[in-house]
Amino acid sequence: MYDPELQVIHYADERRRNWQRIRRLWARNAMLTTLLRYPWLAALPALIATPITFLRMKDEKGKRDWAGVFWIISNLTNLVPFALSNRRPIQNQTLKLFKQLRNQPMPVITQ
Repeated sequence: MYDPELQVIHYADERRRNWQRIRRLWARNAMLTTLLRYPWLAALPALIATPITFLRMKDEKGKRDWAGVFWIISNLTNLVPFALSNRRPIQNQTLKLFKQLRNQPMPVITQ
């Protein structure tokens, strides 16, 4: 749903964050979600796109985390049996609708 009046306030967190670990976990979790929920025909392109997106991200020094790709794949490999035994993919129609809504949000109809 899209509500143009919705506002989100983000407060700065003063704790030190390990951004490298956060980016790696994001990519690993995105790929795990792909294995768990995407239809097989859509899974392969998403599994390829995630590491590419990850490598486009740069750290605070402007460097790409090549070692992170191997970390992500290694961690994901350990999770494949879990993903396959718990796989509950959405329907192709649902994925298609999601992509449409991402590109063209539908207004909320008030009654």
